[in-house]
Amino acid sequence: MAKTNPLGNCRAHDATVAKECKMTATRRYDSFRRIIRRISALTLTLALALSCVCVQAASTDVVRYVQRDASGEFVPISIEGAVLFEQCDCDKIVVQTRTQDGTDTITIPSENVLWIQFDSAPMEMGTARVEIEVGNYAEALEKLDDIDEKNLETMVAQELEWYRAYAKTELARAKAGKIADGGRAFDAFVKKNQNHYRYYDALYYLGDTLMAVNQPKLASAKFEQLAQAQSPNYRARGDLGLARLAILEQDDEKARQLLEPLVADETLDEKLEGLDVRVAAQIELATVFANQNDVEQALQTLRDALNSTANTAVLQQARIYLALGRIAANAERDEEAILAYLHVDLLYPTARAERVAALQALVPLWRKVGREERARETSERLRTRFNVKTDN
Repeated sequence: MAKTNPLGNCRAHDATVAKECKMTATRRYDSFRRIIRRISALTLTLALALSCVCVQAASTDVVRYVQRDASGEFVPISIEGAVLFEQCDCDKIVVQTRTQDGTDTITIPSENVLWIQFDSAPMEMGTARVEIEVGNYAEALEKLDDIDEKNLETMVAQELEWYRAYAKTELARAKAGKIADGGRAFDAFVKKNQNHYRYYDALYYLGDTLMAVNQPKLASAKFEQLAQAQSPNYRARGDLGLARLAILEQDDEKARQLLEPLVADETLDEKLEGLDVRVAAQIELATVFANQNDVEQALQTLRDALNSTANTAVLQQARIYLALGRIAANAERDEEAILAYLHVDLLYPTARAERVAALQALVPLWRKVGREERARETSERLRTRFNVKTDN
């Protein structure tokens, strides 16, 4: 019997993919443009404030954070004031704001802080942050390297150190840098800045990089330390890291015991631009099901995660589709895998590392289904767009 192409008619398949993605891609693009416009407006506002000739008694820092609204959903809020460095620690920041009656102080949990624009920070710091937000990590590092680090205030210097470590790590995940460089940067940050509001975030990323360089014991120590934090969300991230280690060590039962409570806890929330703990736990739990040869349960777990994820959660959805592709490909369900990987590339322009991973996975899949030309096109795109070479 002649072997059939699992994709059937290639042109019909491409048309199906285009039809399925076109409307969603348009919505994503429009949403992305709105985000960029808001960022640009904020940058302009800050520039005008800095150029104002009036003399103010205190610095005007800008803090962007998330807070629950009346419906219980987290929404982003910006406030202006002076971040009180001496009163901040790894669990919170304290901001002094002006009121009609004088001043007031606001305490914000560290896990809710999205970013801080310090009044004394050089302009390159803000532009580097924007580059990071849109996935341009190499460009962000260039801007950070242009900053004269002499005479920087302590919190500004710490912020620069954080952005540099984060950009190096994400650049490595996008196959354009060395993961060890990111790990060393986070290790230095953790050792020097134990009272910083990013400390627990840095612990998780340090554990993640240690896993990537095959140091499971050191990674476990970081995740266990994170699991002792005051915040339930940070404790959950520690358990998530320990579960990922258990999967790596092929202890699926231990992983399942750690992951199922996280999946069941609907109160877990993370920063809006980050990967929600609950969604990340669903992705890892799907991996456990797949390892136990329950592919249908694995794929359904991911579909449930996708259906419950907000359309604005770009990184979350990109990683869910990436996991769908990986599990489908391992189960020899090539058409499903290709569709999932194409979703990552077509719909999530700012998820750079996820797009690179999806395109790398597509090269052998295209060849497997007899689409040599598409495989070459994908390899060329990886090389020219992301500076990533493939072996195929």
